[in-house]
Amino acid sequence: MSRFVAVAVTGGTGFVGRHVVQALLEQHDPPVRVRLLCRTPPGAVAARARPVVEQVLARGGQVVHGHLAQPEALAQLVSGAEAVVHLVGIIREHPRRGQTFQRVVQEGTRAVVEAARRAGVERMVLMSALGADPASPLPYFRTKGLAELAAQQAGFRELVIFRPSVIYGPGDGFVSLLARVVRLAPVFPLFGDGSMPLQPVAVDVVAQAVAMAAVGRMPGTAGVRVYAVTGPQALTYRELVEEVGRALGRRVRLLPVPMGLVRWMVRWAQYLPGFPITAQQLEMLRMGSAAPAEEFYRDFGVQRRAFREGIRSWLA
Repeated sequence: MSRFVAVAVTGGTGFVGRHVVQALLEQHDPPVRVRLLCRTPPGAVAARARPVVEQVLARGGQVVHGHLAQPEALAQLVSGAEAVVHLVGIIREHPRRGQTFQRVVQEGTRAVVEAARRAGVERMVLMSALGADPASPLPYFRTKGLAELAAQQAGFRELVIFRPSVIYGPGDGFVSLLARVVRLAPVFPLFGDGSMPLQPVAVDVVAQAVAMAAVGRMPGTAGVRVYAVTGPQALTYRELVEEVGRALGRRVRLLPVPMGLVRWMVRWAQYLPGFPITAQQLEMLRMGSAAPAEEFYRDFGVQRRAFREGIRSWLA
């Protein structure tokens, strides 16, 4: 019987997670068996999560039903695993549901780290964010930085931390939203002058690197490695919107809106059901999200896919 690598995955039913699970199951040297953490009970798995759950089970894997605040579920998830891939994260808080950055990002990561170390897991892959910093004034970046710190202090033999910029692909929460506005609105409301730098990266490129890190398919020695994960080109927010318009075959009519007015509107409207952006997300967009990623491309050998090429196949 051929040997396989057991990889425990949290967040595997989310946007990035579904692609990561697919990439893990495509690893053949050695083959991978995925153990997936799923929040919902067996009879209530969401439609979008059902295909990945079925795929994991069909390939000899296991689905553990539970969440990050259940120590028994985490213990079952990581028992016997050779690597843990932690992808759970939120970009927006929902306090009434118990979904805050501190609880999900910071405390949730610490719980996974502690469970993994108790089980003797020596390799961990952590999905963080470009801009993660324990001293950041923004809760999202601060809790991401504290999550990284918890993993770094745990003593894993191998720890790979990915800090991505905007990740795009079918079903994402950013480029897909822009495309919807471009399709439906006569004009596109551009925040400020649209000069914020962004360096979006394709989800399948990220997933391939995560899978490689999980099975140890990367050069160099063990230890802690932190990678900025960005696309090969930096675009301004204005340029990104225009590229989305080109992919859709539409001429985008931009309507610049002063940032001060945008901030005021978002501050009051962010709590309305369905409102697409929070004050913190607006601030993150204003800061931009771009960085060199030469080490990422060198160590993983993944494709340098330009944004225009990456969106053409699924937006056109």
